[in-house]
Amino acid sequence: MVSGTRKQPDLNEGKVIYTFDQGLSRTESTMGMLGTTINVFHSSTSTSLTLFGIKNKHFAIKSDGAQETFGAAETTVLEETKLICGYLCQKAVIIRDVHTFTVWFTDQVQGDPNGQEVFRGLELKGFPMEITSEVNGIVVHLVATEVSADVPANAFSLSIPEGYELITKEEIPEKVIESARE
Repeated sequence: MVSGTRKQPDLNEGKVIYTFDQGLSRTESTMGMLGTTINVFHSSTSTSLTLFGIKNKHFAIKSDGAQETFGAAETTVLEETKLICGYLCQKAVIIRDVHTFTVWFTDQVQGDPNGQEVFRGLELKGFPMEITSEVNGIVVHLVATEVSADVPANAFSLSIPEGYELITKEEIPEKVIESARE
């Protein structure tokens, strides 16, 4: 499990916890007043479950294994290195569509970065320990602050918890508007 903090302009500080095991990953993002989003991904079947809340309503989105397509990416691995949480990391710059990422990655942590949609299909030879992303002038910075071998027993479950409403990605805008009106 790798955890770190996220800092974004105009949003409260948040925390991201990545949990992974052979072909399985879970990302739990807490973004201050915006709430928590959990994404579980099984790379062997390309299936995922996303759980999130808007006000007092809870929603779930399941994928059926169909992969979203992303634009081609240009990855440049640089010679720069630094230590993050005691792990030697190498710097890479990734440009995909309008996204530019600076990633510090290590091959000393065995994880599947494909659990993060933005890293799917990239030939990144290691796990991202620090990520800086800029899209349309908004900068997001994530850095690992802890690495642990402890993985909760049900961390990779694709079961929808009680109290969550199953919706499609296309329904998200409608649900956000409905929740904002309540």
